Amino acid sequence: MLKLTTPHEWARHRTPGQWADHHLKVVTLLVMIAVFGSYPVGVFVLQTVGNALRARDAPAAAPSLRPIEGFGSVIAMNDTMGTITIQHSGIPQLDIPAGTTGFRASSPVIKRTEVGDQLNFRLSKEGDLYVITSVRNPVLGDKPYPG
Repeated sequence: MLKLTTPHEWARHRTPGQWADHHLKVVTLLVMIAVFGSYPVGVFVLQTVGNALRARDAPAAAPSLRPIEGFGSVIAMNDTMGTITIQHSGIPQLDIPAGTTGFRASSPVIKRTEVGDQLNFRLSKEGDLYVITSVRNPVLGDKPYPG
């Protein structure tokens, strides 16, 4: 037969480690009830988990074969590394906000470009990188120069 005891007698038989484990379980349970019990937070958590699961199971999007266009001003160049740093108005196709970005560039493009030039540039994917493959200076009205 189960003997009912007072909380004081019951507590006497637990070690501090057992108490810590017990309190951790109780607090975790209360937090879970509070999070999922509150309507807006519970809906948000469930929607976020659902979106993550759908994104994980979705097939990967096919890469774009079309070149990506951008406009900006050349602020730095590194001939040794083959890079051009451009302050641009954003590149929505790559989810790059307006700012400054360094891109690799083909050798003919680097030879033709100078710091301070304003360019319409074209990016093409080469391996894992996007490379500037052609530029056009709209201020001078020149024709696109392929790299």
